[in-house]
Amino acid sequence: MNSISSEQTIGKVQRLLVVIIMSLALVFALTIFGLFYQENRRIEEKNLSSFKLGNKKDIEYKIEYKGLNNKGSYFIKGWCIKPGVEYSYYNYGNDAHKKSVYNNMHLGYLKKNTVYIIPTKLENRDDVDQYINDGIDYRVCGFQSIIPKEKLGNIEKGELVLVWKNPDGTQELYYL
Repeated sequence: MNSISSEQTIGKVQRLLVVIIMSLALVFALTIFGLFYQENRRIEEKNLSSFKLGNKKDIEYKIEYKGLNNKGSYFIKGWCIKPGVEYSYYNYGNDAHKKSVYNNMHLGYLKKNTVYIIPTKLENRDDVDQYINDGIDYRVCGFQSIIPKEKLGNIEKGELVLVWKNPDGTQELYYL
């Protein structure tokens, strides 16, 4: 009878350890998720002087929608490319040197001398690739951004900007 009691005690302790470990793993996972969520909503602030002003003739873009969404935040959707511009890169998965467009763009808005760079999600846009049709793959040129209403203030005409982050680390600013 004594060995059954000690086996039951060991089983209870093991189950308790499993529950504790799983609970800690869940708390850790939720913390990591929360950090990534906050980082994806973070608006970066930079001084206007840290940007090279880009020539609007170098890009082709279309803002398809701007306005308030159902939560009162400002929603912007569209596409942007630098026609004919490709960058060389190495694809380790295919073990091959390739060329492609480099779409690392973010929408932002300008208040006085501060550029507020807002999180911008890139999207596939096969329609734009077919529209441009110059032999370069522009499919990942769509974007959408949301400026939370508590960060918004009023966007006045001329304050909306596009920040293009180049592979060499420089950043160009285009007034939209």
